Amino acid sequence: MKTNPTVLIVGATGATGKHLVQSLLTDGYPVSVIVRSKERLLSLIDTDKVEKDLLTVKEAPSFNDLSAAEYQELVDQADILVSCLGHTLNLSGIWGRADRRLVTDTVKRLTAAAKNKKFILMSSDGVVGPNDDLRPFTERAILSFFRYLFTPHVDNEEAAAYLQTQFPSTQDGIKWVIVRPTNLVEDATSDYQVHDKPVGSLFGDTKIARSLVAKFMKDLISDSKLWERYVFQMPVLQNAPTEEVPSKE
Repeated sequence: MKTNPTVLIVGATGATGKHLVQSLLTDGYPVSVIVRSKERLLSLIDTDKVEKDLLTVKEAPSFNDLSAAEYQELVDQADILVSCLGHTLNLSGIWGRADRRLVTDTVKRLTAAAKNKKFILMSSDGVVGPNDDLRPFTERAILSFFRYLFTPHVDNEEAAAYLQTQFPSTQDGIKWVIVRPTNLVEDATSDYQVHDKPVGSLFGDTKIARSLVAKFMKDLISDSKLWERYVFQMPVLQNAPTEEVPSKE
């Protein structure tokens, strides 16, 4: 009998992470999470129809408070690692000095404990991929401005760069997919559409529902063909037109 892989999620109480946790648990996947508050996590998900013992919760005030041994134990028990981490959209989260490299530092700690795992990193379509078309000068200038001013953008760029440089496709260890959603919204009106690189303007009206980002990440976990299609790549997500089904280029 085939057993579902165990998934370790950081950022589980975030606006996107909670959807991924719920979806995996509902479909019978063992999930372990690192959160500040178990109580808050349980307030965000419905566990009434979830098998007992599928969810394992590790509480920590900060990811920096976990020792290397604790990271090692959590990673050893998982088959797939997922980061849905992001910065709080307030003055402290955008310009503050605390946790300025929250995503990058956590990616480094998780991968340091992993030897041969799958890693899914939720990023942003503002992060440039190696195969992207050259953006117009205005967009490149604005991204450069963001790079030096806004903590979340720099952190997302550095986390993605770390996976690409430290774990290239030529090595046999960690295999990764960097998921780049367009403008995140709450309500899903269709399904997701996947592109190999950004389509249209960075500041256009393309959107993707958070629940659909979670759905795509879950599909990467459950669908081996989809995983092989996007491993070591940086797919871009947007809402599909309402009359279309998901497009997986």
